[in-house]
Amino acid sequence: MSTWLVFQLWKLKEGVTAQAAKSSIDALIKLKAPGRLSCVITPTVGPTDRLHGFELGMYSTFESMDALNKYAVSDEHVK
Repeated sequence: MSTWLVFQLWKLKEGVTAQAAKSSIDALIKLKAPGRLSCVITPTVGPTDRLHGFELGMYSTFESMDALNKYAVSDEHVK
């Protein structure tokens, strides 16, 4: 069995802090997605000039490509 990894980077709207976005972040982590094995959201780290303004990173793992494809078109994902 293969595990599939999805990685996303986010920029917050001007004036929104990571702390203010916490409820949305918590909701994403708690989202029940069949086949999703894990979800982690964390502040980005590294040299500022290499982050290109991205402030948060998320990675999720899925048990299979089929599970990832089903999640990609699910109501929970496209909300």
